[in-house]
Amino acid sequence: MMRRVSIKFIGGILSVVIWLFFVGLWGEVLAEDPLEAVPGDVVINEVMWMGSMDDSSDEWIELRNTTNEEISINGWVIENAAGSHASLEIPAGTVIPANGFFLLANYSEDNSSLALSVSVDWAVTGLSLSNDDNDNLVLRIGVGGTVIDQAQGESGWPVGENSPLKKSMERNDDPGDGLLGGSWHRVMMRTVRMMIATTGRFGIRRMAIIMGRRGQLTACRW
Repeated sequence: MMRRVSIKFIGGILSVVIWLFFVGLWGEVLAEDPLEAVPGDVVINEVMWMGSMDDSSDEWIELRNTTNEEISINGWVIENAAGSHASLEIPAGTVIPANGFFLLANYSEDNSSLALSVSVDWAVTGLSLSNDDNDNLVLRIGVGGTVIDQAQGESGWPVGENSPLKKSMERNDDPGDGLLGGSWHRVMMRTVRMMIATTGRFGIRRMAIIMGRRGQLTACRW
């Protein structure tokens, strides 16, 4: 009798071990790494190459995931995005959600020098874009890796405005070739008046509205 119980007990343990083994394998399948990108999956979507009205260093670059799956950009580099034509390396663990965006800027959203009023995904000191002879921005999977996208900057930025207003250059909905001027447009800005309550009376506040491609209005501080 004892032997039969022992056999049943051992058989039960083996069943549990086998079950855990297959659960582990299934968990690994579910925990697969994000999509491995190919050229065009992530594009350089917006470049504020001239800075904002208050701070010429208030520059930013936005990346856009054009796919329906999240993409890891861990360790990717953007060439010619730092001073002296150096590269910026995106921090470890960075993922762009499906059809999402990744914004890197010199300032975080709690810094008064940042014109944008949206969250910055990576506040990086050292982002520095030349107004005239920057060279092309090149997005690569690691140093010397596959080129995923480029933005024209070598012969001057194709669009954008430095004076009298500051207007970024943004990629078309159909991104096309980032080295062609026709793949970009200038972000439209307009000045509006807003009534705000200040110590019991109404005042006038000047604001700029950037009308982007995300279906929302992004307020900028001037």
